[in-house]
Amino acid sequence: AARSVCTKMVAADQAALSAMAEGAETDWTPRLLVHVGHEETMETDADAIRANMQVLLQRFHGRRLDVDAPGLAHWYWLFQSASFVTDRPTDAWLAVCVALFTHPDFYMY
Repeated sequence: AARSVCTKMVAADQAALSAMAEGAETDWTPRLLVHVGHEETMETDADAIRANMQVLLQRFHGRRLDVDAPGLAHWYWLFQSASFVTDRPTDAWLAVCVALFTHPDFYMY
């Protein structure tokens, strides 16, 4: 279920970002790619990745953490590792999304 939902969330965010880049108006509010586009990596825009991860952790787990909090380190690692393996940041966000949904903190929140 998490993979299905996350795949749809990433696709919807990508479609909205692409439409906005082409000048089209959309009322879509990004669910996963809040502070990033679909091409950013830790190497190209680490600050945006960190800000996005903060938003997602608050949205999925109800945890507000500073950008340099130890609780975010393994999420950054997951994003960076998935980006490296797949060579596609959107696949990395998909992996982060699935991990957030299947993490025990999601069910506790």
